[in-house]
Amino acid sequence: MSAGEQGAQRCAMVTGVSRGIGRAVALRLAADGYHVAGCYARDGEAADKTRTEVEAFGVRTHVAACDVRDVEAVEAFVRDAEAALVPVTALVNCAGIVRDRSTLL
Repeated sequence: MSAGEQGAQRCAMVTGVSRGIGRAVALRLAADGYHVAGCYARDGEAADKTRTEVEAFGVRTHVAACDVRDVEAVEAFVRDAEAALVPVTALVNCAGIVRDRSTLL
């Protein structure tokens, strides 16, 4: 039985899926048989590469741009992902928001 067949009803949402830790987590989850709903902020080309790599494990993906700072955008992303895949059963938040500023006042 393939990883995709084993975990056919498991779906993980991974934020920051286009690179770094988010990409690595998505690949590991796919290897473990999870379908992957991945979102990214800017790098659609890298996210598409991750999608292709995830699908090579025999699972399905839903990858789309989503601003995780926007609650309505996240809700829409989850609705779309669950319509395309199965209900999300796990969340791994790898999206980072940087707000650099001086620590000196």
